[in-house]
Amino acid sequence: MQESFTELESEDYSASIPFPGMNRTWGNQELINSIFWKESLRKPNKENELPKAGSPEWFMQAEKLRYSHYGKWVPKLLEFNKHTGERILCIGSGLGTDWIQYAVNGAEVWATTTKDAHDELIRQNFQSRNLTFNLRKLSKQGILFANCSFDVVLLNDFCKEEITHEHLSSEIQRVLKPGGKLLSLSQSLFNISYFLKKVFPTIVNQKHQETDFYTATELKNIFAFCQESRVHKRHLQRNDLPPLFRWIPIPLIERLVGKHLIFKGFKPLSQAIPILQAA
Repeated sequence: MQESFTELESEDYSASIPFPGMNRTWGNQELINSIFWKESLRKPNKENELPKAGSPEWFMQAEKLRYSHYGKWVPKLLEFNKHTGERILCIGSGLGTDWIQYAVNGAEVWATTTKDAHDELIRQNFQSRNLTFNLRKLSKQGILFANCSFDVVLLNDFCKEEITHEHLSSEIQRVLKPGGKLLSLSQSLFNISYFLKKVFPTIVNQKHQETDFYTATELKNIFAFCQESRVHKRHLQRNDLPPLFRWIPIPLIERLVGKHLIFKGFKPLSQAIPILQAA
């Protein structure tokens, strides 16, 4: 049976995600820690003793690390305080730290997560702030929302296991309102590691990276439906740089060899809505 693209309903699917409670012991601690450090935009630090996984203190620590010092660019470029009263769809995985910032600033936040996302962790993060978590899982059919449902879409995972880039882009185009905004956060191919490997191929760690990397041109091609597209490059820690270059101000050099790309673009006001074909 084909899944339908339904209208938004309050707290849709949120009741189907069991709330584990603050005293839950999470199974795979190594996996939970990797999610924490990825969310924090930091390298794992074994010397840094973390609060209990899933506790309010644990979520707040991830948030503090994500937005402090080297991550000060995140709130500005993801525009947390610019979408009060708007309806936002957040697509991806993680702990939902960025998603919470929109909700705190008065946006109506909905989420579409990948099959491997830890929805119970995201929900617990929202619950610890007394915020509602509205969720629909990503389907191979697409994003299960009606046409023109959202003012903003935030993408932090390209969901390649479930959907192709082309399909994902067309679905984002479909659910965005005319004039709606797309924000995308992804890993940059031309980052500091890329250039160090070119210069020092024998001494730089060449281990396989599971993360997908993108260039600004690739992002603009994937989201070709957008107009006024811009791509920003950010995020670099001082110890990512060779000692010889650590005198260079981070806000300057991260624009050249930063680890993350932030794509911004708008769905044209005049753009026609793709017609959904019957199965």
